[in-house]
Amino acid sequence: MEKKLDSLLKKVSGLGEEKLQKLIQELMNNEKIVITLMKVMQKTQEAKQTLDKNVQGALELINVPSKDDYNEIKKEITDISKKVNTLELKIDKLAKSLETKKEPVKKTTAKKATTKKTPAKKTVAKKGTKK
Repeated sequence: MEKKLDSLLKKVSGLGEEKLQKLIQELMNNEKIVITLMKVMQKTQEAKQTLDKNVQGALELINVPSKDDYNEIKKEITDISKKVNTLELKIDKLAKSLETKKEPVKKTTAKKATTKKTPAKKTVAKKGTKK
């Protein structure tokens, strides 16, 4: 099998682009080759999935965060950053609102109203009446 592959590779490397396209077309027209390639691709995909699953399990055992863990944390950080930005905007808006409402207090010199003290009237009791 290995010798066939080597000889095929030698043939392919010596071919021009047109001949290479013709060879590929002939190979793709061969039903056995297409079925074999599909099986190889399927087995490769299954092996990759198994490997990924096993690597993930091993990483979990030694407490190493996964790509999904990082993505989840990244999303949470992004959400928190958006909330902080929103709060900053609200605080700035509130501060500006308070500044516009706060007018400088003008010091006016109010004159104290002076009241003249009038002497209290003495009431004289009339004879015959009691107070």
